[in-house]
Amino acid sequence: MITVDLHCHFIAPAFVEELERRGSSWGARLERAGDDRFIRIQDWRFGPITQRFFDPKARVEDMARQGIALQVVSASPQLFYYWAEPELGIEVARLTNDAIAALVQTDPGRFAGMATVPLQDCAAAIRELDRAADELGFRAVEIGTHVNCKNLDDEALAPFFQRASERGMLVFVHPHHPAGEDRMRRHFLSNLVGFPLETTLAAGSLIFGGVLERYRDLRVCLSHCGGYLFSAIGRLDRAFATRPDCRTIPQPPSEYLRRLYFDTICFSHRLLEMAAKTAGADRLVIGTDYPFAMAEEEPVAFIQAAPGLGPEEKAAILGGNALRALGLA
Repeated sequence: MITVDLHCHFIAPAFVEELERRGSSWGARLERAGDDRFIRIQDWRFGPITQRFFDPKARVEDMARQGIALQVVSASPQLFYYWAEPELGIEVARLTNDAIAALVQTDPGRFAGMATVPLQDCAAAIRELDRAADELGFRAVEIGTHVNCKNLDDEALAPFFQRASERGMLVFVHPHHPAGEDRMRRHFLSNLVGFPLETTLAAGSLIFGGVLERYRDLRVCLSHCGGYLFSAIGRLDRAFATRPDCRTIPQPPSEYLRRLYFDTICFSHRLLEMAAKTAGADRLVIGTDYPFAMAEEEPVAFIQAAPGLGPEEKAAILGGNALRALGLA
């Protein structure tokens, strides 16, 4: 049985080098605190930037400890760069994707790549999606929960979803710059509360906006176990039944849950089992958020210890579902 981590992050060494060389023109800078390095992009500071973000040897050592056989590596969401001019967004996306491809080549049996694309320019995003698939061999693409506050059902993004569907690329949706962020400055609430909220907003947009209905072959995975979607789905169904402005799709929202995949980053067996019961255990895939401090440190043990899941369900969550989502099974 191969175990697959579908949600783990990467920072290109070349990106750090470019920041040192011309950080101000990239809207970012390196900051140091003792021996630690942090990256500040606009008002978003993250780090420390350890070897685990980009060193294959360190990553493989940690994978062995976690029980993970394959990492599907994606950019840290701070590197979406949707706020930038398209030319810079394209440059950062290409640099990041090339660096992920180089990491994959160090050990193709242990690493696979997930692209990032400059969605502020949909045509450029499609070109980079095609390049990542054709030249780099990627089978998935990571996108944010919004593009400069435009929700994912915005018509400007429709050609991207159509292309991802045509190419059979899994679309992995990751939160960034959450709504209400200005009220979440303390206690890490922008991550703890804001990120799950963002994922839920994205899910609502994809469902009510008809994206999942329009592109029937589109494969989408939501990060952080869908945010608050499973606790909110009854409310969404109620709105579908009672509000004309929510009757934009032919079926209740809950019927679309089985069109989605969800990673297992929820830190709660009760929530994990709710997701399995509501959407199906065959829609769950391992995620860790490695190598950030909020990462699930023992992802395989977490699944194995879930009391409400059977052996076949656990085996599927540990790897089979992810391989199917990626079109590899």
